Amino acid sequence: MGLQVNSNEGSSSNSAPVQREIAKKGPRVAIISGIIDLGMQPQEYQGEKQRDCREFLPILTLVSDKYTDDEGEQHCMVTSPWPVKIKLGDKSNYTKFCKAADPNGEVLKDGVGDLTQLIGRKVFATMIHNTGKGDYAGINYANCTGIAELPEDYPVADTPINAIVFDTNAPDKDVFEKLWDRTKTLITGSVGYAGSALERALTDGATPEPAKKADAPAAGTENFDDSDIPF
Repeated sequence: MGLQVNSNEGSSSNSAPVQREIAKKGPRVAIISGIIDLGMQPQEYQGEKQRDCREFLPILTLVSDKYTDDEGEQHCMVTSPWPVKIKLGDKSNYTKFCKAADPNGEVLKDGVGDLTQLIGRKVFATMIHNTGKGDYAGINYANCTGIAELPEDYPVADTPINAIVFDTNAPDKDVFEKLWDRTKTLITGSVGYAGSALERALTDGATPEPAKKADAPAAGTENFDDSDIPF
């Protein structure tokens, strides 16, 4: 298993950004609804190259935070923290993620196991509000900074989720095409992508354009309440 752990870019750049409905601040009840494997990602610290590390993007469906689409229908908002580096060790963000999503180690014993089995787990998503700058000045956004453990007896309303999984070792092109461009860029910019089976699976043997490095979005521009493709 590729995810077995062992020991729309939004609106057009020509259109003015508009204020959307956003999630409330603080701990918000969420369900893990997706795991997007980003493959081995290059690492850098203070300008120096570090050892490559596998990363994944968790997708969270917010239970109580909703938006209304153009047809007047309500949908749960979807969000995600930054990609998580898979590093074992008590102090790693990966370990913190595992303890929040699987506090009793039922799926990931000491971080080892199948990450996709976390889909459906209920957690708190820690949300903050940011105000955009530049072209996004005056637009407020809700961003997820991470997840926390949900008390065992905490009431959670029954909420349907649109589960999504992408595995770089067993890639599904149809799933890949549903991802946001910045997520695709991370995957196609992963270490060893060029000439790999992953590249062939995602391009049908065609020669793709060189992947561009994904820039960190401006503060507050990571908006995941789009009804089309919120990953």
